[in-house]
Amino acid sequence: MSEQSQSADDFVFREITAADGETMTDLAESNPDGGEIQFAPQFEVNPYEVYTKLNPADEFVGFIAEAPDGDAAGMGLIAIDDARIGGEIRKRGYLAGLIVDHEYRGLGLAKRLAAKRIDYARTEYSTDIVITAAIQTGNDPSMAVAKSWADRFPYEYVNQPVETLDTPPTEYDIRSATDDELSEFTMSMNAFYGEAELYSPYQSKQLAELLDTAVNGQYIHRCEVVVEDGDLIAGAHVVDHHKLMSAVITELPPELEEADELPPSIPDDLEMRPSFVVPWFKSGQEEAAEALIQHERATAGDANRLMFLYDPEGPLGRLDSLTPDEGAIDLNWAVNGLEEPVDDGFVAPGLG
Repeated sequence: MSEQSQSADDFVFREITAADGETMTDLAESNPDGGEIQFAPQFEVNPYEVYTKLNPADEFVGFIAEAPDGDAAGMGLIAIDDARIGGEIRKRGYLAGLIVDHEYRGLGLAKRLAAKRIDYARTEYSTDIVITAAIQTGNDPSMAVAKSWADRFPYEYVNQPVETLDTPPTEYDIRSATDDELSEFTMSMNAFYGEAELYSPYQSKQLAELLDTAVNGQYIHRCEVVVEDGDLIAGAHVVDHHKLMSAVITELPPELEEADELPPSIPDDLEMRPSFVVPWFKSGQEEAAEALIQHERATAGDANRLMFLYDPEGPLGRLDSLTPDEGAIDLNWAVNGLEEPVDDGFVAPGLG
């Protein structure tokens, strides 16, 4: 065990590189994410590649805090993109992946890592950049850090795990989008979420690049569509996280620990092997969206849960498939730089 320094000022903060994969793995797997439901990620590949290639951001960077003896004491990541904030498209810095090793907690490293990422975003982009972070309900340490920089917590949403099925429905034509359909897919996705807060608009070129990006020879992104009379009436961006990493549940809230059985959203072995799904559907096509979700549940491959990050007050809340149960993860958005929250809208899903 390394001897702790007495102040965060004694630590060195440097940018993460691809060579830090093992260090990132050790930090993440040894320090489960806090909250009512706690997870410890299990990486199958270099996590640097997972974060930098998996997310549709303009830039994804991170920082490591090193103790004087060279031990990695913590890390934090930030994604830079454009998002609808306060009803207009603005540059946004999304903070994620904050971890401080249990041996070095209580020294102010988490706040320093937050400040380091925010300073980077404001120096490299603009002092007007909006800073956001998603924090699970019950994660008191992360909430305390967020209160050091956020000026409001205006929005909530859920991460809803949905169990897989054996038999897909057959009443709709459901398949992967072709290259020629990506433009229509993108426009339909952007129209569906056009008024959603914290939505980062899709771009056809960027989406095509994601679909063509492999990590360790595995393609992770898919665009699935429901077709009727040659028209795309519903679709989803699917990200097969389970090919790269899983998440072992290390702690459940008392009501679930003491329950006779777990809710369907939580696997019996407590290991989440998820695919993330971001759906859209055209007006009046809720039934097609339901069919698409059932199709994805039945064709999930090695995934054992589909994850939907969405606002129950938005249009996805009208789908019977997306009814939160006791295993749903409640999340809060921390925001700095938002003058007037939008009260009558809904919050977009996210992949980070």
